[in-house]
Amino acid sequence: MPGKHHTCLLGMTPSCLILCFTGLSLCIGLILEQRAFKTETDLPSSIQSNVVPTRAVSFHHFVSGKSRLENPTVPSDSQWMSELASIQAELEIIEREKKIQAFVQEMAQADIPAALKFLMNQDATEEVRDLRMLLLRRWTEMDPQSAADFAIGLPTGDDRSEAIDQVSIAWANLDISQAVRSVEQWPEEERQSGLRNIAYEAARTDPIQALTLAVELPASQSRDDLISHSAAQWALTTPETALAWAKQIPDEILRDKVIGVIATVWASLNPMSAAYLAVTLPPGRTQDDAIISIVERWVQTDPKAAAAWVELFPDGPLRKTAIENMVKLWPAPSLPESQSH
Repeated sequence: MPGKHHTCLLGMTPSCLILCFTGLSLCIGLILEQRAFKTETDLPSSIQSNVVPTRAVSFHHFVSGKSRLENPTVPSDSQWMSELASIQAELEIIEREKKIQAFVQEMAQADIPAALKFLMNQDATEEVRDLRMLLLRRWTEMDPQSAADFAIGLPTGDDRSEAIDQVSIAWANLDISQAVRSVEQWPEEERQSGLRNIAYEAARTDPIQALTLAVELPASQSRDDLISHSAAQWALTTPETALAWAKQIPDEILRDKVIGVIATVWASLNPMSAAYLAVTLPPGRTQDDAIISIVERWVQTDPKAAAAWVELFPDGPLRKTAIENMVKLWPAPSLPESQSH
């Protein structure tokens, strides 16, 4: 009886009405979901493969400025190739550098290993080498141990050596002590290379630590160059202390080389002291190089004093070279203000 049913419904309490409408809404939702699922599964397989879930994000070219999710699907080699081609096709140097920087800075950390593996298989063009270097350094800044493991795991060759250099340099700029502890565990050849790189970076701010690392390396030309460089950095602030250390070097040839470097650096601070130091060196190439360097620096700050010193040199090639270089660097005479117009 329709009328009776209508009367019963109107007579329901509010709570009963809410339950009824809630149940009806759930039924409608289930029906719609089943229809959507059936529609998708009825599509041909070729179309189904192109259906992308609403949360998926496609790979965007980095110059588009669009961001990806924190953990996107790793791009394929064809996508890396597209990125690289876009960079190499850019003829404007500044714009190309911008694209390279954007490529590196916008890449998710999870994508870096795949990108590097792709780049390691490409011809080592300037752009490819720049991308390798920048990606390795960025990875090292985020996860130095993983970047180091990647570099050490590369096949023996120039690419591997260059990768190891980039990782050790970047790690030294993060934490020298931590970098040293890790590099000490590397294979011997890579260990020596890594420690040299770390020491060069340390020399800028802590030359004593750099020298501590350098003297532990096996004797070689590269080690001696590192010692000379670190001593020169030390001499920039306290030349007397650096000199006292250098005089204790047991190897006579290396000792004279380091003292000559200190004398050259000292010339910018106190050319007279540097000159006295240079003349204590044994006659030869090391002394000649130090004296010429001192003259070149001295003439730019006190040309008359530099000339007076050179006048004391005996006739010969050294005196001739010193005078020639002094003349080239002699400051031009300044005109009185009234004559300069």
